Amino acid sequence: MMKTRFFISLFVCTLILFGCSEPETVRMVTGSYSYKTSGNVKIDDSLQVTLQLPQEIGQLSIISVRDTENKDSVILTFNPLGGQVFTATGNVVGKNIEITPFSRYLNLEMDKYKVEISGEATRYDNTLVFEWTYVGKGLVTQLPLESENVTTIAQIN
Repeated sequence: MMKTRFFISLFVCTLILFGCSEPETVRMVTGSYSYKTSGNVKIDDSLQVTLQLPQEIGQLSIISVRDTENKDSVILTFNPLGGQVFTATGNVVGKNIEITPFSRYLNLEMDKYKVEISGEATRYDNTLVFEWTYVGKGLVTQLPLESENVTTIAQIN
């Protein structure tokens, strides 16, 4: 009788542990990172001006959503040094994080731009490499903005 109870308890504990675990792919990307973003954007007016984005450095936190519907979902919180915090969500697929498009504002030389950002990150050991696509419009000038090559490198702390 005592052995039966022990094995039933062990079996129940094992089921609970397996039910609470998150996928290994998500566990591999969660954590705290230091990041740097740089790249160029094209302002499409009659001159088609290319501007270098101000380099952005800061902290990135990636946490697991951990619900039954979105086992591979993560929340990314970017905290740029001297800037406003912004968040994004994504899904971990293998060694990539597919970022759900989100909006933010960029201050460039000529105007403030509302930008729709989408992209993907690839994990290499303790480093994430994000490739971003920016599409937006100036709030004052109404000039369209597109990214040419915007990259974020994030290293785990």
